[in-house]
This record gives sequence, structure tokens and C-alpha cells, in this order.
Amino acid sequence: VAVLTLERVVVASTTTNEPAIKATGNGTGEGMKLVGGATATGLRAQGGATSGSGAVFAADTGTEAGFIAYGGGGTAIGFYALGGDTGGEGIVAEAQAGNNAGVEAIGIGSGAGLSLVAGTTGAGLAAAGGATSGAGATFLATAGNSDGLTATKQGTGKDINGRLTVATLVDTITTYTGNTVQT
Repeated sequence: VAVLTLERVVVASTTTNEPAIKATGNGTGEGMKLVGGATATGLRAQGGATSGSGAVFAADTGTEAGFIAYGGGGTAIGFYALGGDTGGEGIVAEAQAGNNAGVEAIGIGSGAGLSLVAGTTGAGLAAAGGATSGAGATFLATAGNSDGLTATKQGTGKDINGRLTVATLVDTITTYTGNTVQT
């Protein structure tokens, strides 16, 4: 085992299309472990000057994840994404093959699978159907006596505001004028 202490190492590859550093772990050991300073990140990756992502993570085989983000403890965030300075989404996720979702989010206990909070005048969720078919949104209760969709208004807003085309059996419709139930 060799211990090497260096200060500000700069490594540049002179071989075309080859990485400056290749690191391969052994067994369950990481190829590279990076630990940031007390208030610094463990890794900062920046893409090429004309193209190229800051980082690419790929699982080698099987069902392993290409990237795992873990909030170390307490209330730490597992993954935080911030869009560009003048535009660009914080996260763009696209399924690569099959009929898979771009994002699958699973809550724990009474936690939501996905929690969305809009900007000051934005919508919490903007959903559009597929190019040739497919609903903008599908809500499905999977167990027990759960509702498929619960909508709750705030202030003088509406629980559901829009034009509804009902193509299935409706058990009960309750209409209101203000806060008074109309029968």
C-alpha cells in the first residue's frame, strides 16, 4: 500500500479521446472516493468548452442504477438540481427504451411519491398527453379505499376548474353556490 500526498494535482491526457484518469476499484471498493472540505462538494464536474456533459453515470450491467444519490443523514437532500442561469430545467429525465416512465418516484409512509410546488404564478403540475394519443394525466388508486384524485381549493379558487368530458360512471355529483350545497 502506498500513501501519496500531493497538492493541486493537474492531469492532462495527451492520448486522443482517452481520459486523463482511469481508476478501477477492487471488489466492493470504489474506483474513486472523493470527499469535500467542511463546506465543499466532493466532486465538481464541468463539461467541455463546446459540448459534453459535466458528468455521465452509467451502470455496467443488470438492473443497477447509473447514479445513486443519498442524503447522508438527518434532513440532508439526496439530490438537488438547479437549472441554468438564464433558462433550462433543473432536471430533464427521459426513458431510453420500452414503455417506461421518464421519472418513477416512490414515497415512504404517508409521504408523497412526488411533491411539486409551483413558482409564484405557475402551475404545480403541467402535464401533456402523447403526440398521437395518451392522457395528459392518469390518477389511479392502487389499494384500500383510496381516492384516485383529491382536489382542494384555496381561497376563492375552484377544486377543479375546466371543462370536463365524463366518459365513465359518476357515483355522485354535488354542486355548490359559494359554500352552499345545491340539491
